[in-house]
Amino acid sequence: MEEEDDHEDFSRGLDAFLRAVVARKKDRRIALERYSLQSTHVGIEHRLIAAATFNKNYRNSVVFSFHLIVQKKFPEDGEKENKTQTPGKTPPQKVPFVGFEAGIFDPPGAFFTPPEIFRKKLKSPSQVGPYDALVVRADPTALNFFLKNSFTDDLILNSRFRELEVDGCPKGTLLCYLPPFDGHYPPLPGAQDWNSADAMVAMEEEVEKWRQKSLEAYQTQVTCLTRLQQEVLRLHNLLRRQESTIQFLKKENQRLQGRLTKVERKSAQALIDVLEKEAADFERFCGIQYQINDDR
Repeated sequence: MEEEDDHEDFSRGLDAFLRAVVARKKDRRIALERYSLQSTHVGIEHRLIAAATFNKNYRNSVVFSFHLIVQKKFPEDGEKENKTQTPGKTPPQKVPFVGFEAGIFDPPGAFFTPPEIFRKKLKSPSQVGPYDALVVRADPTALNFFLKNSFTDDLILNSRFRELEVDGCPKGTLLCYLPPFDGHYPPLPGAQDWNSADAMVAMEEEVEKWRQKSLEAYQTQVTCLTRLQQEVLRLHNLLRRQESTIQFLKKENQRLQGRLTKVERKSAQALIDVLEKEAADFERFCGIQYQINDDR
């Protein structure tokens, strides 16, 4: 199934919305100082838990979550102080918050919706369709958030998702969430009664796939190790033959050097003998020549 390139532009009106948010924030700050907060000072931004963008790869059945932004308005202890106080009313109190370091920033006294609802929506197949993995790029500050929610940062496991990333992905730690079999294949979109038979079939297919992949991996490993062993034995035999050749050449070199020394010694002796003979002949010739001169 090919993905379409043309999508509706949902960013229209964003600048106007942001300007309205800034204006409401300024008016709300003034109203809080005057204890005259009105409903017009509250906008849709106070009802936002989080925002997310995701892309689904239908070929590999993988959902990529590009951005997941949750308002960080609560301390780590899960409570937020309500600092707004009306004259004559009760003093500031603690509003309980269940969940992570995020939640809705509502008007004073409102109930804070836990961000787990948003997380469950993102993981739900009824929202994004059936998938085999949910992949995110987590900023270091949000890494614990995903690790606490069944995401894993295993490098080997996540390495297969690197080549599936599209352009424009934010930088960060690559994490993935692998959904369970049970409750992942609804008979109809949005249905509450999950078909457990499909989940069992999917589980059996996954186990069979794992068995086949494990068998192929074992065969590949044994084949590689066997070939490496044969290569090591071949190189060992080659080195042994080379060592034998080197030792033979050393002995032959020593033998030839000995013969060369003997030949050189004989040649030198023969040359000395010849020179001595020539010297004796020369002396005899000189003696004869001297005697002839005396006779004259």
